[in-house]
Amino acid sequence: MELQDIQKTLEALSDNQVVQGHLLGRIEQAIARHDAILDRHEDILERHGRAIESIANGMVSLQSVVARVVDAVQEMQGNIRELAAGQKVMQASMDHLFQRMDRFIRGLESNGHERG
Repeated sequence: MELQDIQKTLEALSDNQVVQGHLLGRIEQAIARHDAILDRHEDILERHGRAIESIANGMVSLQSVVARVVDAVQEMQGNIRELAAGQKVMQASMDHLFQRMDRFIRGLESNGHERG
C-alpha cells in the first residue's frame, strides 16, 4: 500500500467519523426530545392519576349522599303514610260530627241535655 492509498483511507475514515459525529448529535437530540416528551407524559399521567383519585373520592361521597337521600325518602314515605292514616281518621270524625250536627239542626237528635 502506498502513501496515497493510506492517505485516502485516512480521509475516508475522517469523513466517516464526521458523519458518525453528526448522526450521534442527531441521535442525542432525538433522545433529548423523547426524554422531554416522556417527562411531559409522566406529568400528565400523574395529573390524571390525581384526577381519577378525586373522581373516585367524589363517587364515594356521592354514594353516601344518595344512601342518605334514600333513607330520608323512605322515612318521609312512612311519615306520609302516618299522616294519611291520621287524615282518614280525622275525615271520618269530621263526617260523623257534621252528620250529627245536621241531625241536631233538623231536630232528629238531641244535644244530650234534658229539656227543661
